[in-house]
Amino acid sequence: MPQKQLSYEREQLLYLKKGEKAVFEEIFNQHYTIFTRFAITIVHQGEIAEEIVQDVFVNLWEKRENLSIETNLKAYLFTAVRNASLNYLNSKEGKNQQVTTFSLEENLLIDEDSQNQLEFLELQHFINLSIRKLPPRSQEVFKLSRFEGLSYAEIASKLGVTVKAVEKQMSQSLKRMRDFLSLRGK
Repeated sequence: MPQKQLSYEREQLLYLKKGEKAVFEEIFNQHYTIFTRFAITIVHQGEIAEEIVQDVFVNLWEKRENLSIETNLKAYLFTAVRNASLNYLNSKEGKNQQVTTFSLEENLLIDEDSQNQLEFLELQHFINLSIRKLPPRSQEVFKLSRFEGLSYAEIASKLGVTVKAVEKQMSQSLKRMRDFLSLRGK
């Protein structure tokens, strides 16, 4: 992680520990969507994933004064969401286990695989954002090509346009997406 980002995160943590609500809201807004998507990949239910992530953030706020984060904040929250999601699954599957109350005082470590997974989810989030920023027709062409696996000829036939028009749409879409992603350091 770049030194500038690490320094900013440390500053955020200091203000969070002092009870600065604006900093908490910034952290929440910065991470909520990516962690909700991550929780969905574990529990496969949007509403449950949202509740899990909200609970993690409530816990973060309630335990802010005693935070002892050994990793970066994002990794810490990632581990908290992963643990809370797995705890939910354990309770849901009725393994005669009480739902473990997630405690922010635990010394959480994040392994390389988890960090890679988080980076993948974050990249996926930014790719989806870049797709949503495309014009409607470009979105449609891109999705037909990349998500449905249609050839340019099949897309042209389906949309009633020429293959050249599809090629141009894809070229422009990819350029716009690259530009969008490069602005975000991805």
